[in-house]
Amino acid sequence: MRSTTLLLGSCISLLGSANAQLTSTSKHSPSGTCFDGTGGPTGDFDWVVRSGEVFFFDTTSTIILGGPNGLPTMTQNAVNGLVDVRNLTIEEGAQVRVQGPNPMRILATGDVIVRGRLDLSGFHALSVATLNTGNQIEVGAAGGAGGGRGGNGNPVIIDSSPRGSGGQGPGNLLDAGGQGGETGYAPFGLGKDARRPGGGAGGRFARDQGPDLVAQNGADGSPLGTGAESGTSPARGGVTRPGAFVDGQARNDFFGEAPLFGPHGELLGLLRGELPSLWAGYGGGGGGNADPASVFPSPNWNFSRDEKGGAGGGGGGALHVQALGRIVFGLVGEIRSNGGSGAPGENTNFLDHIGGSGGSGSGGHVVLESATQIDFTDGGANVGALGRDWLSARGGPRITGHPSFVTPGARGYSNGGAGGPGVLQLHVPDPTLPPGTNPAKTDIVVPLNVAVARNPLDALASPGALALFLTCNPAPRANVGWFGAADREARRAFLRVALEGVPFAEPAEESPLALELDIMLDIMLDVEELLVPRRP
Repeated sequence: MRSTTLLLGSCISLLGSANAQLTSTSKHSPSGTCFDGTGGPTGDFDWVVRSGEVFFFDTTSTIILGGPNGLPTMTQNAVNGLVDVRNLTIEEGAQVRVQGPNPMRILATGDVIVRGRLDLSGFHALSVATLNTGNQIEVGAAGGAGGGRGGNGNPVIIDSSPRGSGGQGPGNLLDAGGQGGETGYAPFGLGKDARRPGGGAGGRFARDQGPDLVAQNGADGSPLGTGAESGTSPARGGVTRPGAFVDGQARNDFFGEAPLFGPHGELLGLLRGELPSLWAGYGGGGGGNADPASVFPSPNWNFSRDEKGGAGGGGGGALHVQALGRIVFGLVGEIRSNGGSGAPGENTNFLDHIGGSGGSGSGGHVVLESATQIDFTDGGANVGALGRDWLSARGGPRITGHPSFVTPGARGYSNGGAGGPGVLQLHVPDPTLPPGTNPAKTDIVVPLNVAVARNPLDALASPGALALFLTCNPAPRANVGWFGAADREARRAFLRVALEGVPFAEPAEESPLALELDIMLDIMLDVEELLVPRRP
């Protein structure tokens, strides 16, 4: 009886959550920005960034020169990060470096060709380069293209700071990034290593994805010291925050709609991502101060007393490219939206970094959307290229002091946490087609070495990219209804797949538990057909 109750409760819960995630597939445009590109000022605005050029693009407002075939005959004022062109070409050896508070959005009625670099990464925090400046804040690094700013070091300038500031999330969302490290204090006579504080935590956007794609807490301080806020030993490193995804389901960690496949590769339905729109990365937390004192706050504080904590790194930015033509990558072409590095804390002797190090920012969000094709072979010119990261949204690294100057026993204290990964998305007319080398048989064209990889989308991006449907004016998707598969048996198959997270063992065929499961699924399908209208 207990198993029946568990199955019924799980299935009812599943029906609600599954239907909330699956979306309409006909006469319904998914949430998101629909294409409204015009081709630029007169419809033939081609923007070409020439080899050797570094173009700084600010998403507040930037003047762009362009015209037919890239001739600079017209100007466009790109406001709030929006670029409207016919074609965009970044030549090999050229770079577009993006900064500013807004995401970057590129609308192209033709092709977007990246043979150089498009960089929306968060910025690195500056090391504490001065001594005895407790009356000055160590300002957190800016995020790239709407990414969160890193947390400040030494945020209080009229007394000893109890903790570094937390990093920000996208859109200046306060304290959504990594938490700042706690200030540590210990009597001066115990030596500089005793007062080592907590380091700032790294920013988190997406889930952890392996040993080098993890958002890390800041390291604790010395066990000989005491935390300024907690009053316990050691001073605590900052902790990571939840980031953008909170429903606990890794498979919907994206924006838009993904194909949902059955156990035999059949299309069962469409899975809507948890993100409501284009997003961006999260900043790392600032490091804590090191305070030579017996109590906190120190009654004799002055601005030359503490060793200040370093600032946090900025979060990677947000990019949405929508092209009616192709999106093409050259042999060394790349798009980056990595997290910026946190900064080491203040020194007393060269690079000993007694102040806590800031955490690094997370990777950002890159959404590439072509109504034609995304091609990583430059039109077939680079079919033999080796796999590499054409796309990257990695978090910044863990921040430590230089081992030549940090006491061996203290090298694990006060370090800033690494930032976590971002999200990389490829939207094409038919994402159910596997990536391959033949442009007639796939919408994602990749070199041979990538095509034969176990997961080709992991072999061309870090973290691995996701293949998704177009966010606007989607192509017709036959035999797929309002909640996924229109046919009852396919719907049953979907529900069985979705039950993967239910906490009971897979029942043997014809067992009482299997029969109970079938009964529950039939009840669910009957209720759904009665209560939920189907789209034609």
